[in-house]
Amino acid sequence: MAVYYYDAQATGANDGSTKDDAFTTFAAAVAAANVDGDIIYHHAASQENLAADTTYNFQASVSIFCIDFTTDIITDPHDVGGYIGSNVSNRSVILASTTAGLTVFMSHFSWSIAGSNNRHLELNQSKAGLNLIVDVVTVDLKNNTGQNSSITIGATSTSAIFAEAAVTIRKLRTRFGVTTHRINIRGAKATISGFEIVGDSTLPEVLFYGTNPGSVVDLNNCDLSNLASGTIIVGNCVGSPANFTFSNCKLPTGYILLDAQASGVPSAGEVWAYDCYVGTTHIPFEYSNAFGNIKQDTGKYADDNLSGDRSYLITTTAKVRTDTPFYCPWIEQWHEGTSSISPYFAIASDGSATAFNNDQVWAEFEGKVTAGAHIKTNYSDKMALLGTPAAQTTDTDTSWTGLGGTNWKGKVGEQSLTPAEPGTISGRIVVGSPNASFNWDTRIRF
Repeated sequence: MAVYYYDAQATGANDGSTKDDAFTTFAAAVAAANVDGDIIYHHAASQENLAADTTYNFQASVSIFCIDFTTDIITDPHDVGGYIGSNVSNRSVILASTTAGLTVFMSHFSWSIAGSNNRHLELNQSKAGLNLIVDVVTVDLKNNTGQNSSITIGATSTSAIFAEAAVTIRKLRTRFGVTTHRINIRGAKATISGFEIVGDSTLPEVLFYGTNPGSVVDLNNCDLSNLASGTIIVGNCVGSPANFTFSNCKLPTGYILLDAQASGVPSAGEVWAYDCYVGTTHIPFEYSNAFGNIKQDTGKYADDNLSGDRSYLITTTAKVRTDTPFYCPWIEQWHEGTSSISPYFAIASDGSATAFNNDQVWAEFEGKVTAGAHIKTNYSDKMALLGTPAAQTTDTDTSWTGLGGTNWKGKVGEQSLTPAEPGTISGRIVVGSPNASFNWDTRIRF
């Protein structure tokens, strides 16, 4: 294991051997650290203005620590004016590897991406497969006016697929320069814990894009509340599939979880939100894909709702049909006993007194009905293939709050099954009607 030093303002021998003789370019330090376990110490106040677009290809599993060379304490360059890139010129920065199976740890970095052309910070543009772990990173696009400039995680283009590109960021801080700046995820596994837009940033109209097949993004503990009302959180996912999950995040008012998808198929983009907030309003769950959206509605709810004064508003797009429906996520509920049951969901349609037919809205339930077998059996009240539609059962047992004078309340499911043992009953709503809108009480009723 070797130790190297990097400080763009060093005046010594520039061979990386000591703080005084530190490499004056980050490229030289990356090139020298070519053995697994090598360490680079990066001076936090170092300011390196790149002469051209630059790619850093890691050659080994190394660790890079950003410290104050005077105190040897971990220091954030964002706090002391340090950066790599350029504050004035057109520069792109790429972190990559041509060696398979590397893990690179980077502690506290600040990248400045300026200029008038489209320029990017690209993390893990690696065909070989690279696990890039970044403790804290600041990306400043404030002085960049390129309309398509971005932070990109993964492949260099929307047509490329890279192997095992993984990026973990403990805290991501950004400043954007124009409203069309964004964060692209291209065929990578990205985990971001903590997100902040700092300083006098221009707020983006769309924050994230999934632009390559296989993009998987997990975001937690991110504060997005300072984005403008109506911000699209995830935009058009050019490739498929792209899967985004937000948990324990603060969202802006009037947010749109997923924009309309150009491809119009569910695999284009899929977004989940768990245990999030808008102001003081709790968002326990939300889900969107190109066929529909499920969003909390605190104004309309079944009076005996066990999860509180809320239901979930389901809306579908024009692409939905009986044979290509919108599938809601599965709900599970523990059930004691082995007697015959007929589980169902309560739904309500506000503004119309017309019942849904069983080719428009139906339910699927699954239970363990064979003794000693863990495999569940599926039951559905969907219209038989090529069958004749029939109206779903009107629900006279469940009262709702918040519905208008014209409404319809229904039961979907009600297929008899006999559990072989106590256990979970799984259920979900399926919608085969385009442009549908109704409320779903997620309690499984028997």
